[in-house]
Amino acid sequence: MYYAGFLRCIFDPLYPQVSNSVLLAHTKLTLRADGVVEIVCGDEVHYKRTHVEELNSGLEQLLGNSKACLLVLVGKHTSISKDGREYSATPEATRFSIAEAYVLQNMAQRIVGNFYIRMDKPPVPTRMFSHTNEAEKWFKKFYGTTGAGPEEL
Repeated sequence: MYYAGFLRCIFDPLYPQVSNSVLLAHTKLTLRADGVVEIVCGDEVHYKRTHVEELNSGLEQLLGNSKACLLVLVGKHTSISKDGREYSATPEATRFSIAEAYVLQNMAQRIVGNFYIRMDKPPVPTRMFSHTNEAEKWFKKFYGTTGAGPEEL
């Protein structure tokens, strides 16, 4: 079902221009023209550490040694294991992140997300949101480090 969103990002003229993307079995990563990496998570995926490691390999393909703001669009029934969550908060797993914004779909995800921030303490600025536009506004704090100007975010 989330593939409809992928088609929207390719064909919708109002959607930011796609610069580059990586499609994994469980996630699509897109480097947008504004310098933000949009990560669309699979609807029914239970992410484990191996999934997060694959995601980081995809980020390396997109960014090389650079960093970017990561906009993570969580699927309706997306979840993460304890080992995946703990690994996600390590310096190794966040090496491509300037800041991470998670757009959540339900209360269970919000509880896990808030636990992640408070207990796992990711080393980069991290926030949970209900709407994409709120996350994009938050990224404006970091625009000087993404290479994009504030009008582009």
